[in-house]
Amino acid sequence: MKILYPVLIGIITNLWLLPLQAQETDCRLNLAELTPIILRFNPYFSNHQWSQENRMELARLGSNRLLMITQDGCKRHHTVLTLVIDEVLIKNNPQFWIDESNSIMRKVFHDRPEYHEFGALFEDAFAEKFVMYGLSNRFNFPIGTRNFICEVIYRQGEGARIMIEMVEYIFKEGENLRRSDTPSEDDDGWIGQQRP
Repeated sequence: MKILYPVLIGIITNLWLLPLQAQETDCRLNLAELTPIILRFNPYFSNHQWSQENRMELARLGSNRLLMITQDGCKRHHTVLTLVIDEVLIKNNPQFWIDESNSIMRKVFHDRPEYHEFGALFEDAFAEKFVMYGLSNRFNFPIGTRNFICEVIYRQGEGARIMIEMVEYIFKEGENLRRSDTPSEDDDGWIGQQRP
């Protein structure tokens, strides 16, 4: 349990470094209307807490797993799931990380129909990309109008963190699916030097 605290402190510290939401006139996400991702009677989580002010929720999956979910965005809805796993549970092999990722997504989206739209595709793509990129390397993949940005970090003696960011483009009424002409540096779905 004491190993989780340094990892959790690092995650919360990194939240302060997240870029502030651009003050655009075309913001399509009303932050005041965001609600928790984990539904109230989800049986997999305990000590579930939601902060409307920070758009953050914390929940436990037993004494050795802690989940933090944050939401933000403007033209895109960014949902970041960060699972912190205590050292005592870790089996450092690819299948362990793939199973943990699949499990957390299934549990978070329990009784939410949208996961049935992309769940199987997400699980296949995550497994393929994780085997290709491994630990401590970010990778991303699109599924429909969503883009997933993932990373698994494991430090022996400290525990692990699985981060899954889901980026959903928010369409304007009547908007078609053509690629945006927004410059990359102003695009809140842009990563590094390549578009997702």
